[in-house]
Amino acid sequence: MHQLASFIESRPEEQFELADVGLMLWDPLTGKEERIPARKVFKQGFAILQGNRAIGTLSVEPHGAAISGETKVALEFLCDQLPGALDLCRLIEEKLRLERELAERERLALVGQMAASISHNLKIRSVP
Repeated sequence: MHQLASFIESRPEEQFELADVGLMLWDPLTGKEERIPARKVFKQGFAILQGNRAIGTLSVEPHGAAISGETKVALEFLCDQLPGALDLCRLIEEKLRLERELAERERLALVGQMAASISHNLKIRSVP
């Protein structure tokens, strides 16, 4: 998620030649901030909405006095697309976590089977 957030901050800065871009997201379950940009005041912020609920803001600082109309529309469109990308990223992270957990459980089950097999073999050999 942090790589995606870094990309989200760097790409518009490059493409729209902005002085700075900051992304702030809130955890959808707890409402706590997940990523905090450098605490500074940006000239303009764009809400990132999922349904009717704000899930973050994309704040921008232009080099000049204002952002052009085309850039503003492009940033608004980006903010419309971000919730889907963020959800997909969260789902992928969860899938990877579950796959790692499953692999660990399978490994532990195999170790348990090996221990049971060794114990069984030892019992057979020790019986007169």
